[in-house]
Formats: sequence, structure tokens, C-alpha cells
Amino acid sequence: MNIQIRGKHIDIGPSLSEHIETQMASHIGKYYENIPDINVTMGKDAHLFTCHIQVHIGKNFFAEADGSGDDAYKAFGEALDHAAKQVRRHKRIDHDTHHRKEAQNR
Repeated sequence: MNIQIRGKHIDIGPSLSEHIETQMASHIGKYYENIPDINVTMGKDAHLFTCHIQVHIGKNFFAEADGSGDDAYKAFGEALDHAAKQVRRHKRIDHDTHHRKEAQNR
């Protein structure tokens, strides 16, 4: 899992970077083992921190999520929840489609 963490108008410290990597591995990594790219962009707009997550899963699917909050960790947590939900739903659709094709081939 290749995680790229960038800061837009803020400096990403080692603590936040480590938190992002561990949380992404535990929340997103449990659905797919071979995720090629994850991009996390943290930013600051006025008094709010923002987070944009883009997860590339295979050829035709990108899960994208945004979050904002008073704290960088809260912004990341909100975006991570949205991204994990999208990945979970995609995994379920993928799984259901696979089983439907197997049933039709019998």
C-alpha cells in the first residue's frame, strides 16, 4: 500500500503522518490487500482543517472523500469514515457480482 501524504498550507508532522498511515492500513487495508495508491492531502482554510483522500482500487474505481474540522485529526477521521464506507460498498458489490456470475455458470 503506497500512501502519499501532502500538506497544503500546513506542515505535516511525524505524529500526524504516522496516525494517517496506521488508520489507513486498519480501515482501508482490511477490505483490499493490494491497493496501489492512496493520496491524502491535508490543508488549512481560514480556521478549518481540511482533508481529501483518494483511494485507487483497480482499473476503474477511485474512492474520494473529504472532511473538515477544527483539528487536523478530526478532519482526517471524517474523510476516512467516508472513504472506508465507499470502499466497503465497492467490495460488497464486487463480491455480489462474482457470486452472481458463478451461479449463472452452474
